Amino acid sequence: MIAIKPKHFARPILLIKIFSSLFRVDYDASLAGLGLFILRLDVEDWKAFKVLSVQVPYLLRGKSSFQNTMEFMEVALAFCIFEP
Repeated sequence: MIAIKPKHFARPILLIKIFSSLFRVDYDASLAGLGLFILRLDVEDWKAFKVLSVQVPYLLRGKSSFQNTMEFMEVALAFCIFEP
């Protein structure tokens, strides 16, 4: 859409704002499982809040095309388990 109607859909880079946060999620996934590390800001230091590791039962047969799907599921899971 940006290529078709740039004046309507494009935004200047300076509109991107950095918001302060009390929580941060670090994550990584493979075709066999995923891991989440939720951190909470304690004054000036990030401290571990929740840690999760899941081995998935899916038979993905080593197809790397599923890697993005696994990482998407991981981020969705982080929203589901997040309880500040």
